Amino acid sequence: WDWRIGDYSIMSNSWEMLIQLSTAFRNQLTPRNASRGLFAEFLHDTRALCSFQVWDTIYSIVVAVALTVLRATFNRYVSEPFVKKVDMEEESARKFPESAFKVLFYSVSWTYCLYLVTIKYDFFFHPGNVWIGWKQGMAVPDDIYPFYITAFGFYVHSLYATFFMDDVRRDFWMMIVHHLLTLALIGFSLSIRYHNIGVMVVFLHDLNDVLLDGSKCLLYMKKRGGKEYPIWEHAATAGFISFVIVWFTMRLYWFLYKVLYAAGYHSIEIMQECPLYVFFNTMLWLLFFINVYWFFFILKTCYRIVSGKNLKDVRENEKTEDQQETKKDD
Repeated sequence: WDWRIGDYSIMSNSWEMLIQLSTAFRNQLTPRNASRGLFAEFLHDTRALCSFQVWDTIYSIVVAVALTVLRATFNRYVSEPFVKKVDMEEESARKFPESAFKVLFYSVSWTYCLYLVTIKYDFFFHPGNVWIGWKQGMAVPDDIYPFYITAFGFYVHSLYATFFMDDVRRDFWMMIVHHLLTLALIGFSLSIRYHNIGVMVVFLHDLNDVLLDGSKCLLYMKKRGGKEYPIWEHAATAGFISFVIVWFTMRLYWFLYKVLYAAGYHSIEIMQECPLYVFFNTMLWLLFFINVYWFFFILKTCYRIVSGKNLKDVRENEKTEDQQETKKDD
């Protein structure tokens, strides 16, 4: 199969693109069968087209448990001995293992995803190719299925970790919504065989997590053994600047032009009829607006840097901030 058939990488200007997306979405709000409503048609198509097998669920649970065990093992034998060796301060020592494990996982995930979307299938440069060859009940390629199950299992683990392992932050419930939405997107796209565009979504998200948690790890190295090492904060600031640029480029700009445009417009252009179009595109837009919401926190951190204040995660729990201020006063 020639995955380069048709050049669907040419983008319209922004205004024309938004008109195309809104027109396509509005047209899909009309049920194909006039005798039933849009919700009834959604239920009908879900039963007819979605197929999330029992083994998919079992594999995902196994991966989630394995990742939880792997993280605990990594913390005990790698992260914790490291923070003791470098004599990291108590609060940083508590937070470092979480970020270090995420850097490890997301680095491996994004590197493999880069191979899939740019070398093996060429989805990134020609986003419309994600729809070429789609068939109901088609087999998921052997190089994508394990990746998908691992991603699903990771977010099951992340949901558990947010409640029981990670520090509580101000955006706790937004994080829960994000994990649930991500699980719904991964599970739904796998069951209806929209896995190609799902891989694109993961590709445009995971690099940011590498940069964010990598910057945190650098920042945690600042205070060690009762001394401060400003060079680590400078390195963290450089990492954070890279994170901001990549966030805007990948999660906002490219996500809009390459994922939302491909899902909202190319899907109809190429397939003529895109099953469960409204539901799938609504979830993608929700994910986009969550990224916009988090970009607000990112801009607040940028303001702190420009104002000459210390780099920190503005999502930290208010109680944690109060404790830090009390220590400074003492």
